[in-house]
Amino acid sequence: MIVCEGVNTEPIYLESLTRALGLATTVDVEIHGAPGGTDPETLVNFAVRRCAERAREVRRDITKAAYEEVWVVLDTEGRDHARAAALPGALHKALARGVKVAVSRPCFEVWYILHDRATPPGLSVCDDARPVLKKLLGAAHDKSRSDALRMVAWALPRTAVALEHGGRQACFTAEARGHAASMPSFTGTGVHRLVTELVAMSSDLLARRRLGFFEAD
Repeated sequence: MIVCEGVNTEPIYLESLTRALGLATTVDVEIHGAPGGTDPETLVNFAVRRCAERAREVRRDITKAAYEEVWVVLDTEGRDHARAAALPGALHKALARGVKVAVSRPCFEVWYILHDRATPPGLSVCDDARPVLKKLLGAAHDKSRSDALRMVAWALPRTAVALEHGGRQACFTAEARGHAASMPSFTGTGVHRLVTELVAMSSDLLARRRLGFFEAD
């Protein structure tokens, strides 16, 4: 299960990625976008609550299974944003409950920029990413569904490059590089960890090649 703070950007990307990897017939990936709110505490609480609900469903229905992994995808936004105070507590609760968190500073769009370059420019707030994405796409980018789909179409063939760039980020301290809920200290993202796990689930070699991977990978 993956819980996202966005309604369009993150869910559309993740749904498109799972389809492109051919996971629809082999893995049940459940994606929720902005379930009741977008703040870190609400997202983590939803993930924890949904896990408990799933456990009850499993006891009633032998055809269902508990989630093997649970992720929350969220942004820090700007340093003065209201969510800044809520992030530490939400991350602590996620770790305590076995929920993995992919944090982007300041926003998920950093992950898209990594499809083009190894080092994203310094971004203070999410709006700072718009001119960068506009240059990459050749058109204005906002949070609409149509723009999200256009962004996905541009990004998916570059997935292998983005993962290489994501793994080379210097925004995490050495101690936090493998941390399940580490937060970038400056512009960066932990989304590559989630994407790495999704890619590893795919045995469709043709699908992987379309995303920039080859057998040697």
